[in-house]
Amino acid sequence: MPYFRTRRTGTIITTTSSTAYIPYPFIAVYEAVKSALETWTAGMSYELDRMGLTIKTIVPGYMRTDFGKNGEFAAHEDYQEDFNKYIEKLMAETASLADSPDDVAAIVYEAATDNKKQLHYMAGNHAKTEYRWLKKEGLEVVMNALKKRFF
Repeated sequence: MPYFRTRRTGTIITTTSSTAYIPYPFIAVYEAVKSALETWTAGMSYELDRMGLTIKTIVPGYMRTDFGKNGEFAAHEDYQEDFNKYIEKLMAETASLADSPDDVAAIVYEAATDNKKQLHYMAGNHAKTEYRWLKKEGLEVVMNALKKRFF
């Protein structure tokens, strides 16, 4: 920050997740952190703007990475059966809906170079599709659909 403040120019980019808007089962802590980062980014935009700085957030959805394979998941034995069903369905779905990391990289480049005061950049088809679905149907409808889809 001191370098940015001295220059009075620059762009800070954070990365959140579409789960900051649409919660999925079994990753509530992850979603809470991403939601907090969304709010932090928005709040900081006021302060940074006064210094000539910009802050933006990239919002990807499902990505073709090893995130799910490399993650360590722990579920209490009371939830293990539901968790296993959920993970099986999620992994199958992710394979067909996931966006390429290159798609997200293109959005990061756009955000870093477009000189817009735009705060959020939906990255990839999955994030954009989910965001439109949320705006059209509302959170309760979306969450009920997810319950039916995964359980």
